[in-house]
Amino acid sequence: MVGVRNMLSPADFGPKLLEVIKEHFPQDVK
Repeated sequence: MVGVRNMLSPADFGPKLLEVIKEHFPQDVK
């Protein structure tokens, strides 16, 4: 997780995290 976070800039980490959440919990994201 740390390695992945280090490859992403702070500006990219938020949107990427949202993408992962949407992929794992599509039924919870409207």
